[in-house]
Amino acid sequence: MTSRLARPWCLLFLAAASLCLLSWPIVPGDADLWQHLTAGRFIALRRAVPVDSFFSFLSPAREFHDYSWLFQLVAFLAHETAGYHGLIVLRTAVFALLGWLILRIVKPERSGAFGAAVFTCALLVLVWRYRVVRPHVFTYLFIALALYLAQEAPRRACLLIPLAVVWANTHGIAYPVLGLVCAAYLAERVYESRGGRAPPAARPAPWPLLLAPLALLATPLGADLLVLPFASMARVRFLAEIQPFDFRDLASFSIRRGALNPFGAFALFAFLAAAAAASSAWRRKGRLSHWILFLGGLGLLFKGVRMMNECVLLGLPLLASLEPLGGRCAKDDPARPARAFAQAALAAAALMTLVDWFSTRPRYPFSRLSLPEGIGAFLERVDTGGKVMNFANTGGYLAWRVWPRYRIFMDMNFPNLFTADDLYRARAVYTTEEGLRNALEEYDPDYVSAPHAPGALHRMLARRPDYARVFFDDTDVLYASRRLQPEVAARFALPVSPAEGEADTLDPSHPANRAAAGKALPDYLERMLAIDPEGRATNTLASQLRLARGDPAGALIHSAALRRVHPQEPAGFLLHGDALAGLGRLREAVAEYELALARTDETSRAPVHHRLGTAHQRLREPRKAYAHFLRSLDPDAPEIPRRELYRLGLLALQAGREKDSRLYMRRLSTHRTPRSVDW
Repeated sequence: MTSRLARPWCLLFLAAASLCLLSWPIVPGDADLWQHLTAGRFIALRRAVPVDSFFSFLSPAREFHDYSWLFQLVAFLAHETAGYHGLIVLRTAVFALLGWLILRIVKPERSGAFGAAVFTCALLVLVWRYRVVRPHVFTYLFIALALYLAQEAPRRACLLIPLAVVWANTHGIAYPVLGLVCAAYLAERVYESRGGRAPPAARPAPWPLLLAPLALLATPLGADLLVLPFASMARVRFLAEIQPFDFRDLASFSIRRGALNPFGAFALFAFLAAAAAASSAWRRKGRLSHWILFLGGLGLLFKGVRMMNECVLLGLPLLASLEPLGGRCAKDDPARPARAFAQAALAAAALMTLVDWFSTRPRYPFSRLSLPEGIGAFLERVDTGGKVMNFANTGGYLAWRVWPRYRIFMDMNFPNLFTADDLYRARAVYTTEEGLRNALEEYDPDYVSAPHAPGALHRMLARRPDYARVFFDDTDVLYASRRLQPEVAARFALPVSPAEGEADTLDPSHPANRAAAGKALPDYLERMLAIDPEGRATNTLASQLRLARGDPAGALIHSAALRRVHPQEPAGFLLHGDALAGLGRLREAVAEYELALARTDETSRAPVHHRLGTAHQRLREPRKAYAHFLRSLDPDAPEIPRRELYRLGLLALQAGREKDSRLYMRRLSTHRTPRSVDW
């Protein structure tokens, strides 16, 4: 890649990555977002920064060091202005600005192919992190801006001071990175000034580098902020992203369907960084500040896996200053074809990676998958207020839905707010009889919410007649206290449950799912759908019940809801196809089954192929029907039903596969296969 093409490629790739982020919904891959939104709501309502666990009924309230209050307010206002679309636009705009700053630091128009490769790999590592909205999205931007001011615009280095103030209030716990940047360039200036020599002109003045770290104290926490990054890791050691980086993962580089995984993207960047560092050391070149930043970034990896992003950004100045692989080469250079192939392969892999990471898109602009959306809707509907004993892992979203009308037990996404003892007790509530009993006696909650699995808590609550099961959604089951909420418990008591060990009650043939005379659905199901019309479990059951009772038109309503709410899952498309087939709209049914097939894991496709085979058979397309039935079962299996074997033989004959047809008919006469004979 020539220097003339390097910059256009980088701009094209930045635009592609930004469009991917703009088209990607807010997903529950990281529940931190909702605790930040809840805190932002508190700040907007109370005109104050929270100082305790305002959303929890734990007593005494836990002390809260809110070092992200500015991000929380900005995120809340973006959501208030444009809903989840506002958060998507905010995330994408920050990423695009970050990409532009990286482009200004790397300068691919000067470094050619090597600079373009560095830019591409860096953006691949970072775009994965930008799928979720957290304070880190601003931290990465601030790191790049600090590097740009100190490296490329030293005359504007005074802007580091207001940047430090904004940084400290947006994601203050990450302030050591700004300290590292300032220290690196200050140390370089001192080193270059030794012996009374004047440093090069393209260096930032010392006073902004000295004042910027002091400006970090301009936050409601003041000097208390200084100790937070170095506090005990005991509270957060259970978080996967806090685990130390395992350098052996760099050896697990793999390409699947032409696409990299996140570790693969970082491994490519690490290879380029190692080449640049080796070249710099061999030639004894490279600025002192660049080496300090590079080594500091490596050191951050020992603080956790998520520090890969900081490591990438801090390594950019060193990589931007070198071109160890020699980007420019003569036309008769024998290595020219190999270089061109490597560059084309990297560009293709980068684009394929974006397609792979962002192709299977959940519902836009927000996916409720794995969130207690229905529980929140129910609590809003009954509007009783009170205390909700909740499962801590999804507490952030539940608090966002119901605070300030309700207060919850705990949100595990606030690991620095709750103590290790709190987290231990939260686990005990859902796993031991004693833990549940102690929590109920101490806090006397109006409601208890528990995930479908494991079934231990549900069995324990079943032995307590003072709590009635009143609602469930795709993740949790809600119980109401008969003593504190008698009307709710009496009106909404449920005869079924998706909890582990009770899921058979959601079978259409279960007695609890018999509808009253003149009704298509049981009363409890109609009631739940009125409160949460997009629930997966309830719409699935409703669609199955209507199909079983000969009402495919009614089933279409519920399967359409499943398709709309969970477009990345096959279940809605399968049920929609079943309903269309029941209406005789077979071509449309085939299209739905094909969509379901594309969303189904290869090991679970047999039922989909069976439906496709049946539809094509009804359409009198024996070749297609035969092909799908072959994929839906094993014709060599001794346990294959005689009816299926006969259908295979008949379809094979109609498809012109007479040899196969004779084989199946011969097996049908004995119903034995070669593998069942002891030769």
